[in-house]
Amino acid sequence: MQKVNIENCYRKYTYPFVETICLIDGKPRLLRYHNRRLNHTRKMIFGSTDFIDLADYIPQKFHSGKQKLRVLYNERILSVKATDYQIDEIEKISAVTIDSSFSYTYKSSNRAYFAQLLDEHNAQDLVLIQNNLITDTTYCNLIFFDGHRWLTPSQPLLEGCMRQNLIENHGILPVIIRTEDLDKLVSFKRINAMRSFDEAQEIAISAILIEQKC
Repeated sequence: MQKVNIENCYRKYTYPFVETICLIDGKPRLLRYHNRRLNHTRKMIFGSTDFIDLADYIPQKFHSGKQKLRVLYNERILSVKATDYQIDEIEKISAVTIDSSFSYTYKSSNRAYFAQLLDEHNAQDLVLIQNNLITDTTYCNLIFFDGHRWLTPSQPLLEGCMRQNLIENHGILPVIIRTEDLDKLVSFKRINAMRSFDEAQEIAISAILIEQKC
């Protein structure tokens, strides 16, 4: 296997990567998924072969309720910060077409493109369409109910930890979902590490408003 060029990686990835871990009463949720993604990213981008266990970076001080633990890293852990978290709810959400070349395979802390989209559309969140395929929102994966089962786009921008957990353990089915397929669906949820299936708001599919290409 060809060795990763570290200098090229540093030039391309000038921002650290990030894991966002949900703490419930101080206990981490989906930690093995976060460990898997963090160490895979380190291996693919920096050529790192050692294993970092995020359990070693969980705050020891007890805190009740839900917190978001933000871990910044490159080859090593750079910073860890916990903040309180509350799930927001929405009534409507716009769907916009994004650049076909945009990639977010690795969870980078550089979210300038997402911030630009939100600013342009004066929105808190957006459903993102790429090459006529439904992908994610600006900060969540999506799952859709077709009246019989729950589905998730098979080509997301980012393979999130909660999404992977729902696929592996709860029967969520990855499928291609095109823009024109939305009318065949009943409802949807926005999920991520901070929003489990049960916690995420279920929203009628009519709440998605298709907008023109950016």
